[in-house]
Amino acid sequence: YTVYDIQNARRQFPDVKIITHPECREEVTRLADFSGSTSQMADYIRNSHAKSVLLLTECSMGDNLRGEFPNVEFISTCQTCPHMKKITLEKVKAALENEQYEVDVPEDVRVRAEKAVKKMLEIGR
Repeated sequence: YTVYDIQNARRQFPDVKIITHPECREEVTRLADFSGSTSQMADYIRNSHAKSVLLLTECSMGDNLRGEFPNVEFISTCQTCPHMKKITLEKVKAALENEQYEVDVPEDVRVRAEKAVKKMLEIGR
């Protein structure tokens, strides 16, 4: 996404709330109304009581939010992230079975991540 995309959207949809992922270019996130993670986007929509939202994010993210917020009008340019499309179930399965990749993270990050994973597993029970 570009600065032009934001400027054009503001002209076409003056009342729209523009939301981006932080991975967007800095000049784009700076012009957006909000930039955050997937869950933070949902929180922003919920707390802002936005009636109309422009998502500058991956296509499937828009589908998820449309389901969660049926009373919000979602405008989406629906771009596909080439990096996200590289991840498939088959590749994840192979990586886990073959212990193919190693990720080094600081201990404090590991501890926080472990808590989050445990909580997700508890919720899933």
